Amino acid sequence: MKSLIKTTAAISSTEAMLMFIALFRNKYLAMTIGPQGLGVYSLLNSFFLMATIFGGTWMATGTTKYLAEYFAKGDKASVEKILSFAITVTIGIGMFLTIFLTIGHNWFIKHFLSGEVSLTYFFLFASAFLALNLRPVLLAILQGLKMVKEVVGTRWLIAIVDLVLVLVFVHFYYLTGFFLSLVLSAYWAICVLLWAITKKGNIHFQKFSPKDLLFKKILFFGGINFFLALMNLGSEYLQRIIVFNHLSVQSVGVMQAGVAIMTYL
Repeated sequence: MKSLIKTTAAISSTEAMLMFIALFRNKYLAMTIGPQGLGVYSLLNSFFLMATIFGGTWMATGTTKYLAEYFAKGDKASVEKILSFAITVTIGIGMFLTIFLTIGHNWFIKHFLSGEVSLTYFFLFASAFLALNLRPVLLAILQGLKMVKEVVGTRWLIAIVDLVLVLVFVHFYYLTGFFLSLVLSAYWAICVLLWAITKKGNIHFQKFSPKDLLFKKILFFGGINFFLALMNLGSEYLQRIIVFNHLSVQSVGVMQAGVAIMTYL
């Protein structure tokens, strides 16, 4: 019980402080790139988040579950195999989808986005797609290993660097700078999380066999999570497309700001 209280207090206080950072960040963006910029970002963000469902993000929940089970048993070999399996599958699928999205960019922009989205912004988001897939899986690994201090510490590092990048790049390059900051922040987050897992957690990559029953369990668990995420993130994307088609890209930006504030509250 004492451990639960400490963990809850640490995560709750972190969430509260990160909320203030996020509110300041959004206020700055609203004053610089405006509703239209936020609208373009919201369309792209919801589209690529929906695409991550087909990447490796659906493995995150199952990875946390089975890592926590084998970590509690002290079975380090299985822990390292689960970690290696989750990261390898996510990177493999993420790289394939990145190439697929890049090659078919015109078709995706025409049918899933709009002419308001320039090729530059699409390609910048696509370049961060692998990191968008990998980040939730790495966070799931930290949580499965019960590395509470590392979860809190990495989130602080990621949030602070993200804020600095946004302030600097948006100041000089406006909306293009914002998308550049997103790419740099995404890969910074991956580097920090991998460092925490391998160095702080003293966990290393191991060879594994895809035929192992354990990995079949993870894939089955992840398959259920896939359909849940498809409903959740798919609906968020559809909401923005409906608002865009019936109102404007500026309205999508206002919606994005409102949803962000509601989420923080």
